[in-house]
Amino acid sequence: MQALSSKLKQQFENILKEPDAKGKLELLCQELRKHEQFQEYAEFLKEFPKFFDAIEESYLHYESKAKFNTHNLVLGGEELDQANNELESLNVTIKAMLDGFGQGLLFFNKDGICSPVYSKASTILLETDPAGKHIADVLKVSDGERKSVLDWINMVFAGNVALTFEDLAEIAPASYPHSEGLYIKLEYKPLFDTNGKLKNVLVIAIDATKEQQAKSRMAENESRALRTLRIARNRNYFLRFISQFRNIFMESDLIDDDCIDFDLEQFKRDVHTMKGLSGTFHLDNLTKILHDIETELNYINTHKEAQDLLLNYYYKLNENFNSSLQLAKEVLGSDFESAGNTVNIQTKKILGFAQDIKKKLESGITPDEISLILLQELIAVPIRELFANFDMQLQELADRSGKMVNNSLFLGENFVVLPEKYENFTTSLVHVARNIIDHAIDEPDVRKQFGKLPKGYITIHNEKVGDKFNITITDDGNGIDTDVIRNKLAGKIDSAILATMSDEEIIQHIFDDNLSSKDEVSELSGRGVGMSAVKAEVEKLGGNIMVKSTLGKGTSLHIILPFIWN
Repeated sequence: MQALSSKLKQQFENILKEPDAKGKLELLCQELRKHEQFQEYAEFLKEFPKFFDAIEESYLHYESKAKFNTHNLVLGGEELDQANNELESLNVTIKAMLDGFGQGLLFFNKDGICSPVYSKASTILLETDPAGKHIADVLKVSDGERKSVLDWINMVFAGNVALTFEDLAEIAPASYPHSEGLYIKLEYKPLFDTNGKLKNVLVIAIDATKEQQAKSRMAENESRALRTLRIARNRNYFLRFISQFRNIFMESDLIDDDCIDFDLEQFKRDVHTMKGLSGTFHLDNLTKILHDIETELNYINTHKEAQDLLLNYYYKLNENFNSSLQLAKEVLGSDFESAGNTVNIQTKKILGFAQDIKKKLESGITPDEISLILLQELIAVPIRELFANFDMQLQELADRSGKMVNNSLFLGENFVVLPEKYENFTTSLVHVARNIIDHAIDEPDVRKQFGKLPKGYITIHNEKVGDKFNITITDDGNGIDTDVIRNKLAGKIDSAILATMSDEEIIQHIFDDNLSSKDEVSELSGRGVGMSAVKAEVEKLGGNIMVKSTLGKGTSLHIILPFIWN
C-alpha cells in the first residue's frame, strides 16, 4: 500500500481514532496468519491496502476536479466580464449603425410590443419613443383600423397561412400620419430565429416627403396633360358638360327659396352624372368635390337640406369649375362657348349638297324636306360617333381599375342621328361604362379562371326599325345575380308579390333609384343612382330600356329610341 495522503490519514484519525491505520492493519494480518483457522481472514485483510489506494485515488481525482472547477469559475468570471464588455460594445455599434441609416428602425414581437432597440430617427419620424409600446399605438392606428392591424400581426406570426410575408406586408399600414404633414412611408422585414421561426418584425420608417411631392407634381402634370388632350379632342362633349354643370349647380332653381318642384332623386342623378363626366375629363379636384356632395346627399331628405348642402359647396364648385373653364379657353380659344357646337364638313360634301338641293328644288321639294335633308346630310353624325366617348371611358376606367377591355365592337347599321337631340342620353352612358367596369368585368387573372380571355368584350349593336332605332350594349362579364337583387328588394316590395316575380322582372329593378347590387360604394359605382339616370334620359326622349343577363356570362342593355329631327 502506498503512503497515505494527509487527508486520508485525517479521515482514519477522525473515524477510527487511529492515525497509523496502516501499521495496525499489517500487525493484525501477521497475527492472523499464525493461526490456521484465521488464514481466510488474513487473506481478506491483505486486500485492504488496495481498497485504501482506490479511496486515495478518488480523493485525488475529486480534489483535482474541484481545483479545476475553481479555476474555471475564476476564468469564467473574467470571460463573462469580457463578454459583457463586448456585448455592450456591440450594442453601441449596432445603435450607431441604426442611427447612421437615418431611417426609423424598430422591432416588434408576436404580441406587437416594440423592442428597446431602435434607431434615433424613429423618435423623430414616428414622434414617440417606441420601446415597450404596442406597434399599433406607435403608428397611430385609428380605432376603426386597430382590429385589422391586430389580426394582421396574428397572421404574420402564426405561420399557418398560404401567403408569404411579403404578401401579408401589403395589407399592413403603408404610411404614418405625421402631425407636420410629412409623408412617412413604412416597410416591413421578417427576422427569423435559428429554427427558421419568425421572431420579430423590423419596421422601417422612411421620410419620403420629397419623393411623394415629386410624384404628386408628376401626377398633376400628367393629369393636366390628359385634361388638355381630352378637352381638345372632345370639344363639343366638353361644351355640353360645362353647359349642364352650370345649369345644375350655378343656375339651379335649387338655390331659389321659392322652388316648389325640387326633385331630390333627379338631383342625385345629376350629381352622379357630373361626377362621372368630370372624371372623364380628368378634372380630379372637381370630381372629388362632387364625390363628397354625393356622400352627404345620402343623409338629405328635404329641399332645404339640399339647398344648404349646395350653398355650402358653392364656392368650392365655382372655383374649380372656373379653373377648368380657363384651361378650356387656353386650349380651344376664349370664344369657344359663344361659338357653340361645331361640325367639320368637307368642302366637297358641301358642294355636292348644294347641287343636290338645286335639283330637288327644281323638282318641287318642300321647305320641310329641305330642312330635313340639311340636317341629315350636314349636321347629323353616324350613330357610332355618339359612342366615341363611351368607348374612351371604358378604356380609361378599366386602366384605373387594373382591368382590361378591348375597344368596343360595333355591329349592325351605322345610320345618322342628330347629336344635339341625344346629348343628355349620351352623357348618361358614362354610368353604363362605370357599371360595366366596376360590376361586370373582372381582373385578367380572374377571367382566366373562368375560361375567359383576359380582355373583356363589349359590343354595341345598332339597328334601324322604322321611325325608331335599337341599341344593344353587351358585355361578357359576370352577369347580374337575381338573388342579390331580390334580397335588395326585400322590404321595398310586398313579400307575396316579390315571390311571384320572375327573374326577368326582378332584374329590371336595377333601374330603380337608390338600388345597387353592390354593398359598398366605390369611386365608380355603388350608390344606386347611375342606371336610374340612364333610364330617366331614355324616357325623356320617349324611349324604352330593359336589361337581360346570364349569371357568369354577361349582360345586355336594350334601348329603343325614336329618331328626332325637329
